[in-house]
Amino acid sequence: MAAISVRHSLVSYTLWRILGIVSFVGLITSVAGYLFTADRAEREAVESINALINVIEPTANIACYLNDTGAATEIVNGLLSSRLIAKVALYGSTQSPLASDTKPSARQQQDSRSMSRLLYSPFEAQQSVGKIIIELDQSELQRTVQTSLLYVVIPVIGQTLIGIVALLLLLQSVISPKIRGLIEQLNRVKCDYGETLCCQPEDEKNEIGALINYINRLINSMFQSLESERELRQQHEIQRRQYHSILENTSTCIFTFTPEGTLLSANRACKECIVDSDIDSQDSKMHFIERLVGFDTEIRKLFESAIDKQQQVDFDIQVKASQDQTVRWLKVNLTPIGNGVMQGVLNDITELKMEAQLAQSHARIDPLTQVANRLGFNERLEWMLASVHRGECSMTVMMIDLDHFKQVNDTLGHAAGDDVLKSVTRRIADTVRESDFIARLGGDEFVILLSEATKAVAERIAVELLQKIGTKILCAAGQSAQVGASIGIYLIPRGTDIEAKALLERADERMYEIKKSGRNSYGFVDE
Repeated sequence: MAAISVRHSLVSYTLWRILGIVSFVGLITSVAGYLFTADRAEREAVESINALINVIEPTANIACYLNDTGAATEIVNGLLSSRLIAKVALYGSTQSPLASDTKPSARQQQDSRSMSRLLYSPFEAQQSVGKIIIELDQSELQRTVQTSLLYVVIPVIGQTLIGIVALLLLLQSVISPKIRGLIEQLNRVKCDYGETLCCQPEDEKNEIGALINYINRLINSMFQSLESERELRQQHEIQRRQYHSILENTSTCIFTFTPEGTLLSANRACKECIVDSDIDSQDSKMHFIERLVGFDTEIRKLFESAIDKQQQVDFDIQVKASQDQTVRWLKVNLTPIGNGVMQGVLNDITELKMEAQLAQSHARIDPLTQVANRLGFNERLEWMLASVHRGECSMTVMMIDLDHFKQVNDTLGHAAGDDVLKSVTRRIADTVRESDFIARLGGDEFVILLSEATKAVAERIAVELLQKIGTKILCAAGQSAQVGASIGIYLIPRGTDIEAKALLERADERMYEIKKSGRNSYGFVDE
């Protein structure tokens, strides 16, 4: 405990203020006592002189009546023996004094107070025979007043000093030790362990006891707060470890970055998903977003928009894995978390994308023949018509409908019919080029899209198709079937602007014209 200087101690503080109050009260009391004592002392002096005059008055009456200067002189000298009288003059019936004298010490006195009394005949009380004039000794009068004042002030000062000393001793012996003991207890007490202060029995009902009780309540409240905080910290630490474990072991990439694109934090999964595995280096952190999105301006705009607007966005991106350089699809979720910082969450959706693509592909594939179905054909036709319209290529459409296929189903069964369809598909694939597109529109109807094929090439393919399709087909049950084909051909030169529906209708019409005219042949539209 640091030592408390006398200047700053509570005892000194209290003592000085009490001393000031007592001094002020003593000063007021002394001034009032001085005024009262001075007036009283002066009155007593005047009364004592009047009593002295009363004593010598009969003698003075006779001296003035007889004009006896000797008696008058004795009277004057007798009065001057009083220390309060500075000058005495005894007058008879004449204006000249019978006798007068002044003390040597009072000859320089000015503005002195004087007293006078008329003297009467000892035989006739109403006959004035003279007067006596007395001047008081002001210096002696003041000394008398001061002496009387000392008798008043000294006891007051003495009582004040005694009271101050007694109060000081009381503070030093009673109050100060209790306060020091309280301070020592406060220095030793361990609040974080719930320790409290001890109160002496004699202090339980006084201010010291009340202070100790208040401090103990404060300590208990502090201890409970510390316990709660300790529990919260433990829970927070457990949650932090759980979060860190989840963060490091999850396959989801989680990272945070600044508005400038500088990486702040990233979990271990980021090193496996992102193109640059060395994301701990300062350069990689500073150029994290650039390395993540590469040169894809559209994705970069999505990042910049999310950062500028501080709003949540979701989108998919393609990146190369840092280990095997394979292309992966990542779903990106960007969320603002405060102070301009963004949190990014990356999930590898490559398998989902592949499954979606596979499902999309299956939705466009005929399950029996494994060539495109009507949906796949329509998409490919629209794409090729757009290329033709832009003048990038020419196109040929071949509509094929099998002849006598219904008889196969009716006589040999649907299983044999399926075998026929699969065999016809293989024969078509063996005839056309790899760049050509084959589709089954349904039933026994097929269509072929040829790119950059002349009329001669289309005619050669049609002849070969008729030959191969017309060849006997062996079915699974040892049975055989034979079908033919009617083919409608539509040549579409570069730059042609035609709708798919119109194109298919014209090719289909030409194919049915061939079927009506004898089957197992081909024909071109507009011929």
